[in-house]
Amino acid sequence: MDARPVIRVQLSFAPSGLQLTAAEEDCRVSVAGELMDDLIHVVRKFPRLLPQPVFSGLFGSPPKGNDMAQLLVGYKPLNKVRLACGQAIGKSYRDASDVAARYEELRAVHAFVASFDRAAYVGSQRTLSQFRRDFLLLRCWLDDLEALRSGEVVGMLHVSCTELQRLLADTLHSAAEALRMLLTVAAHREVTRTLETYGGLTGELSRRPDALDDFAAYYRAYRATIEGRERLEGRRAITVAMFDMLDTVGARVPPVDAVALDDLK
Repeated sequence: MDARPVIRVQLSFAPSGLQLTAAEEDCRVSVAGELMDDLIHVVRKFPRLLPQPVFSGLFGSPPKGNDMAQLLVGYKPLNKVRLACGQAIGKSYRDASDVAARYEELRAVHAFVASFDRAAYVGSQRTLSQFRRDFLLLRCWLDDLEALRSGEVVGMLHVSCTELQRLLADTLHSAAEALRMLLTVAAHREVTRTLETYGGLTGELSRRPDALDDFAAYYRAYRATIEGRERLEGRRAITVAMFDMLDTVGARVPPVDAVALDDLK
């Protein structure tokens, strides 16, 4: 039998493996029932010749016989078609199990989505490398979802993953948006602190000492600046990298922070 997709099913994750939204037996009953109901409906549309008034003179009264629906139920060729449909549905479900197994690689994404708590996610402190790691992971997951085929024909089934894609992608986009907000706040805090540090050092070193004691204090500040120069440059580099990352992930930099970044550079 040349099967055509007549049943649309959605994929979803189960505790073990993936499952289809419609059970095989339900599909068998539905297709067989609809086939019979539609055929009976069509047959009943045709006029019954013998009961027509023109034949009343031949029979005296309308002839009686079995109801057409009863005849169809016992019609062997039709029963063979119903059996073939059931077999085709069974094979389609077996083949669909192999198709569903290919989506198992998304289980890590599903686990993240199932346990995602936005409040806890936002409350976690992150370093620059952790921001970079999380953004990269979310981007990879979203790319994997976008690369999936929205549906696949398997015998009489059309196996679709659109609902699964939507569910996973919505949460991943929410996590990415929260991460952009966190990075924006962290970048603002870091550029403000770094500028204040540079401003304080500039103020200390710009004063010319007049007395010997003042010169000693000035020299100590100068030595501290030289010794901490590498650390300050490291903080500056991290701050600039944060704003570069904001640009990469498409986050909007507040104007006041853009000005502060220019001053820092």
